[in-house]
Amino acid sequence: MPLSFREEIYENHLHHREFLHDFNQAVTQLGLKVKYGDTDNSSGAGSIPPGTDMVVSMGGDGTFLSAAQLAGEIPLL
Repeated sequence: MPLSFREEIYENHLHHREFLHDFNQAVTQLGLKVKYGDTDNSSGAGSIPPGTDMVVSMGGDGTFLSAAQLAGEIPLL
């Protein structure tokens, strides 16, 4: 039986959280420092800390474009 729209959204949310958990474990094992942020710049809150070496965008097209705008010259993956 197909999932309802609400169930599908929730399932996708769970997959996203699992991916973030796995990503965090992988970068921690590599000895990298990770800071998570939000690209919502509508309130001026979106920013990238000084000294950031790379920005990794995890989201859709809008998230990537917002991250690119905030990253400036910082490499973006």
